[in-house]
Amino acid sequence: MKKELNVQVIQEPCTYHTHIPFSSVPAGFDTTQRALVLNLILPRERTTEKRPLLIWLCGGAFSQMNVDVWMAELAFYTYKGFAVASVEYRVGPEAPFPAALIDVKAAIRFLRAHAKEYGLDESRFVVMGESAGGQLASLAGLTMGEKEFDQGEYPEVSSAVQGVVDLYGPSDIREFDDPTPWHPFWLRQFCLGKTEEETALLRYKASPVTYIRKHAEEEKIPFLIFHGDADPLVPFSQSSEFYEQLCANGYSVDFMVISGGGHGSGEFYQPVIKEQIAEFSRRL
Repeated sequence: MKKELNVQVIQEPCTYHTHIPFSSVPAGFDTTQRALVLNLILPRERTTEKRPLLIWLCGGAFSQMNVDVWMAELAFYTYKGFAVASVEYRVGPEAPFPAALIDVKAAIRFLRAHAKEYGLDESRFVVMGESAGGQLASLAGLTMGEKEFDQGEYPEVSSAVQGVVDLYGPSDIREFDDPTPWHPFWLRQFCLGKTEEETALLRYKASPVTYIRKHAEEEKIPFLIFHGDADPLVPFSQSSEFYEQLCANGYSVDFMVISGGGHGSGEFYQPVIKEQIAEFSRRL
């Protein structure tokens, strides 16, 4: 059977760029270095039009992470007019906090420094993540001006972002003596200091809620938060109280409660959710 098809191009083909090194970190008991990498999804044809960038941080309980695991889902946003980056960061067994946040900010600086090369709009960077990645996304959005977290390459480049999408991430890990404890060993390991005082300080610094009141009005970037009300791992209250504190301090925040949603359950990756993320990011 032979047919002639007249096909209209309604979306640009995209290309996948894998394991681009963006930073070098200690490895092998500090005897050597290893590269941290990121993945990019970009339109195949580069034009003069700059694309806003979505920076993705996967979860993994701060004990593991895989920069490749969500790339199939993330391609959706490329067809909606965005560039997408998935960023590697160090986890607890390799390096405790603040290593992960330092890595995320290094990736943001790298991407902004190479914005022209990749066709990115450096004034429209949105960071988003799920679970542990959601916590890091909130931290990245709320720690503008906190110089201790800006370390490594491209120190002259800003690590600021213009919006945050937080999917069921912890927001306050200061207390571990909860009557119904949800803080497992991996979270303790993520903020493990040499003394009890140092550990308490690391928990404080790793809690996004502690940075809410530190910003001038022009630095208060928008947030989009998703959380399932049946989450068995990260309590729903972590997001609901985070939302209330952001609102009370003048932030623009949308809080989407997923009825019956668990932790990382399928509801979060449906087109209706992705469309909301795209619309939120498009407005910035």
